[in-house]
Amino acid sequence: RDLSFKEFYHKLKLYSAFDNLYFISPSKWLFECAQKSALARKKQLFYIPNTIENSVFKPFDKLVAKQILNIDSNEIVIGFGAIKIGSAYKGWSYLLNALKILQQDKNLPNISILIFGSGYDKEIADSLSLKTHFLGFLRDEYSVSTAYNAMNVFVTPSLADNQPTTVIESMCCGTPVVGFDVGGIPDMILHKQNGYLSKY
Repeated sequence: RDLSFKEFYHKLKLYSAFDNLYFISPSKWLFECAQKSALARKKQLFYIPNTIENSVFKPFDKLVAKQILNIDSNEIVIGFGAIKIGSAYKGWSYLLNALKILQQDKNLPNISILIFGSGYDKEIADSLSLKTHFLGFLRDEYSVSTAYNAMNVFVTPSLADNQPTTVIESMCCGTPVVGFDVGGIPDMILHKQNGYLSKY
């Protein structure tokens, strides 16, 4: 009879008292979780995906975007975004392992990593022999859109995520996305059409 137990019964009592409560999920995964939930399964449930402002998040010339961010035009840019890179849920360790495998390729093209959301991290910079661009926290949508347009691919190795807006923002900018087939990510990535779904 801990706090979670008490909270569950408090919510159950509250939800049972009203017939006009509706639950909206932005992902099929969360919608299916709610259907099985003892708290929400008897309530009205709706699946309504998140939307994005496509007048801001749209494709423009990658060379121009790279020039704005002072990235060499011949670099193949792999993007990653997280406010806290070290969060276990964001899956940075998986991307790091993949990058180390890439580095073993003797015919490796000119690849660089672009990280936004988090500032310079010496440990990450030292762990890779690839050029790393740290953009820090981007405060406006136009800067974020420019970052996506400078990338050749965006990687979202999240281990648990409802429906990350980074995926749809990147795709609106014409940049394909690679991610695990978890949570709401498969709602957005069509395997080998607008990105790549990797088995978790």
